[in-house]
Amino acid sequence: VIKYIKIKKYFSFEYKYILPYINANFHESNKEKLNRLLKKYLNYNNYLIYLYEKIYLNKHIFFSNFDLKNCTRINYFDVENNINLKPRSLNLKKSYVLFLDSHIHDGSDSKFDDSIRVDTFSHYKLTNKFIEKIEYVFKQEVIISGHPKYKNSYNGLFKSKKIYFDYNKELIENASYVLCFDSSAVYYAIFKLKKIIFLYSNEIKRTSTLKHNKFGSIKIHSDLLSAQIFNMNDYDNLNINSFISNVNIEKYDKFIKKYLFLNSISSFELIDKEIKKILI
Repeated sequence: VIKYIKIKKYFSFEYKYILPYINANFHESNKEKLNRLLKKYLNYNNYLIYLYEKIYLNKHIFFSNFDLKNCTRINYFDVENNINLKPRSLNLKKSYVLFLDSHIHDGSDSKFDDSIRVDTFSHYKLTNKFIEKIEYVFKQEVIISGHPKYKNSYNGLFKSKKIYFDYNKELIENASYVLCFDSSAVYYAIFKLKKIIFLYSNEIKRTSTLKHNKFGSIKIHSDLLSAQIFNMNDYDNLNINSFISNVNIEKYDKFIKKYLFLNSISSFELIDKEIKKILI
């Protein structure tokens, strides 16, 4: 989650954000060198994998040579982008619960490392039963925010519910609280100090492996924030007192400062400064 840069040795941030920047601002003779550096160290962009393995497994396979002390800190891009995004109007009811869907049954990582994925039919059958029970017990509509990468693959997954895409800023800011699995969209909810209920299922837990540890990712986020975690298979036991936990402001603040947002200076200004050092 935490994003860092280490110039001349490795870069660590989301490649999709920086590639257009390089193409627009740097001469062809330098692009190949910069792109090689970016691609080589792209796998170091998820710091919480390191935290999970260090804390729970006493291993750090992915980060054995990752020296954070010599890195330059930048903000988490999605949080920084949402802060700077002008709010748009959505015609929604005043009180609703937001469900951040991460399209967990079709994660792109699974296609490359042969990880076991949850079954689409059984996963969404359970998810819909859980959502229906939430709406019945709490008398609030559950609004679905879909993963924008898969916006053409949501037909029928949430029955007849409308799926919103690319409105996380507005949806998060106005939600009563947030439900999610391991969606990175939750980081803006953390930044806005929103109450979060992390979700998993028996199947998510069963199909989690070291290479594709969905349950581990969900659990470490819950632990770091002291936020509630709930097994959707227990939806029948939901009652009005099921989600009475409060936001742990101290833990949220610590998470924000350590992993999400530190600099008032734009990340691209910092990146620009560091990249130019290579070109001197």
